[in-house]
Amino acid sequence: MDSAAYLEQLLKKYEGSFDLYRDYEVGGRTFPAYGFYNSRDEKYVLSRDANLWTTQMFEHVLFLEQDTFTLEDLEDVRALLTDLMDPVLCRNGNKVPEKDHMISFLSVAVLVKETPTADVQEAIRKFKFGKTYALSFRGRSEAHLMVADLSAETVYTNKPAKYMTDLYQAAFE
Repeated sequence: MDSAAYLEQLLKKYEGSFDLYRDYEVGGRTFPAYGFYNSRDEKYVLSRDANLWTTQMFEHVLFLEQDTFTLEDLEDVRALLTDLMDPVLCRNGNKVPEKDHMISFLSVAVLVKETPTADVQEAIRKFKFGKTYALSFRGRSEAHLMVADLSAETVYTNKPAKYMTDLYQAAFE
């Protein structure tokens, strides 16, 4: 399956819950697609004026298309998270996220044409990025990394994104 066809199938899976943007430009880079999800939950008594608590959960997904995925690319993903996704997409340029922020999932989906080497596959599984804001009073963020191998029709994820394997695998069908 080629990259464009797989991306189309994948975006169809996301479109029911996410706001999707094609050829998304952020931080001086253009990505084939970007997905944004926001969930707000609140508890109040009798009227909305008597709000007991409010929480918000976000997910930001940037899609990348590449020929291969190497250990250097893994460091580029880390830089993408620390230099762009966390400060711009999660915190909107502020020191901490907005009030009532509970968690932001910062997801990077990489579509590759060649199978990553065994050491890269292991590095993907072990990849971690997480951050707390204001001693967790403003929530936290967590990275999800999904690498879809188009030649072998296999998906590699880090541990926090393991639950995404079925969704990405279904896009191959």
